[in-house]
Amino acid sequence: MKLRSLPLFLLALLFFLWAASDFYNFFTAGQNALSHYANRDVASLIRDLVHSQLTGGLIKAGIGGILAALGFRVTRSKEG
Repeated sequence: MKLRSLPLFLLALLFFLWAASDFYNFFTAGQNALSHYANRDVASLIRDLVHSQLTGGLIKAGIGGILAALGFRVTRSKEG
């Protein structure tokens, strides 16, 4: 691995870890909050907050994938 692609892979790893944190929050705390507040007036607000965790996680995972792909591309272009 070239030193030039290392920052891209590290950033990709950070974004994947950040996305994993969002997914964990969505599937654990978010689902618990939804079940707890299901029959209350704030249910729509809680639902929006929980779904924003999922959306943020998907976006961060996508950015991590793009960064990893760029890292592989930099590695391939410099080897040849």
